[in-house]
Amino acid sequence: SFFAFDHLPHIQDSVAQVFHGTIFAGGRLTAPSPPLPEFFYFDNIINNGRWYSQYPPGHSFLMMIGVLVGAPWIINPLLGSATIILLYFLGWEIYSDAIGRLAAVLGIFSPFILFMSSEFMNHVTALFLFTLFVLFYARAVRLKSAVSAIIAGASLGWIVNIRPLTAVTLAIPFAIYACCLLWQQFKLYKKPFLAISLAASVFVALLLAFNHLTNGSPLVFGYQVLHGDGHLPGFGHAGWGESHTLEQGIRNTLNNFVGLNKYLFEWPIPSLIFVFMLFASGKTNRWDRLLFFSFLCLSWSPFMIYWLH
Repeated sequence: SFFAFDHLPHIQDSVAQVFHGTIFAGGRLTAPSPPLPEFFYFDNIINNGRWYSQYPPGHSFLMMIGVLVGAPWIINPLLGSATIILLYFLGWEIYSDAIGRLAAVLGIFSPFILFMSSEFMNHVTALFLFTLFVLFYARAVRLKSAVSAIIAGASLGWIVNIRPLTAVTLAIPFAIYACCLLWQQFKLYKKPFLAISLAASVFVALLLAFNHLTNGSPLVFGYQVLHGDGHLPGFGHAGWGESHTLEQGIRNTLNNFVGLNKYLFEWPIPSLIFVFMLFASGKTNRWDRLLFFSFLCLSWSPFMIYWLH
């Protein structure tokens, strides 16, 4: 964070969320626009009488904690480091101690995780919370524990407050699996999955309340306030530039696969080759399939969104 980024945000997205964290630290949801707002224009920041970022509040809330301690730069390195620890416990929970150690080592030596955890982007918070969600979802399934279920639901709900579409796409396979378990043994699983749903719902309600107080409607996000409805997912929309098409969606998705293969470990071989080898072996279990289909659901979200590339 220091040697590569000087403890400073370098991307408009990061600047906007640190800025909103500073507003939160002052005890406000938004700040009043300056007297001459046209001189204070900045990408991804709404300045229409109210001054705040276009993003949901989940990551900016953590930036607020960093601002209050005088070090907003420290949040992502801490979350990135904590994710490595969670990777070990997740590997131990659903596979074995050896797999947990291997997952942690691979996480430590992933330049993708290292660089993202050194900046201010909200992907790091989402990765930490999703790893936490899967860990305690697995514990809730194994132990039928309400506490584990609440932690899992709260983690997923917090992701909704950071990257709503990411949360939905990642959760699809886990929701389907929960329905299958409830269908087979409803009495056994009803309490943990009800707890997950209720905990997640609390955070969804917080996001809807935030949207109402800042954007004027529970279902209107800051992206729409700043860029209009053209910024919403779907073909034919365009917050800027040309309208999104099927061809662009396919290109965005394939480019992301190429990027992940290259940047995840910076190896001379595709990083995802081992996933292919696992499924080609025919020796997968339920967690292999859940994680794989969660990855597929997430990877195809750029198919519907023109600006994800």
